[in-house]
Amino acid sequence: MNPTLEILLSTQNRRDLTFLKKMFPGGTEGFDILIVNQISEDDDVPDFSAPSNIRIINSKEKGISKSRNLALSHAQGDVLMLADDDVIYEPGFHTKVLKYHQLYDNEVIIFPLKDEKGRLFGRFPFKDKNLKRFDYVYSPQISFKKSILKSGIFFDEQFGLGAQYPDSENYIWLTLLHRSGVRILYAGSVSPFMEHPSFTSSHIQHTDIKIRTRLAVIKKLYGIWVYPYYFKLIFGLWRRNLIPFSSFWKKWKCLG
Repeated sequence: MNPTLEILLSTQNRRDLTFLKKMFPGGTEGFDILIVNQISEDDDVPDFSAPSNIRIINSKEKGISKSRNLALSHAQGDVLMLADDDVIYEPGFHTKVLKYHQLYDNEVIIFPLKDEKGRLFGRFPFKDKNLKRFDYVYSPQISFKKSILKSGIFFDEQFGLGAQYPDSENYIWLTLLHRSGVRILYAGSVSPFMEHPSFTSSHIQHTDIKIRTRLAVIKKLYGIWVYPYYFKLIFGLWRRNLIPFSSFWKKWKCLG
């Protein structure tokens, strides 16, 4: 029996499914979609009409990691792929995803992602390579076999948009999976089949909340190494003229 692909799509305040036409110009046949639609506390639950390959969960919780975890707990496909509502997929993309998951035993496969000008996101090789670091991985790049859910490793809901620390949820999740023995591959030989707007919140590095988030990530994953990392981070931001020299000690409060 051929494996099935399910897209785990996080979105907000949707009243219909017209936005899928832009995301999937080639249509939605050949794969399934699970949509987690986060709505306001005082909003009525939308009444969707959807084809049989699309499921919708309306949730009044907030935060991208809560959305991801809800999708993971209800996922049904053999191969799963994270998605945001601002990504555009080339027709036939699902065949490439499934082909790679049949070609490799790696539980997680990261696919290339391009912006609207065709430039690649991140710093990755133009070849298939096992990854051990995940600094520049964006959500839509991540696909994985459903079997990894047996690890019990979900997204840390303190991290990601809408949470206390609004970034780095993918970095933490992939790092913890890797530590548990999950094999993660970057499919660098594949031509990018997804397009994402070039500007993301991850590009803003020097605000207090971004600094606080990066320090929280290091503290969670590496403990006391957060202290030498603090000086490395602040020095790097100063050297790139993103913060003044006086911030070396003023930013210490970001350690929490």
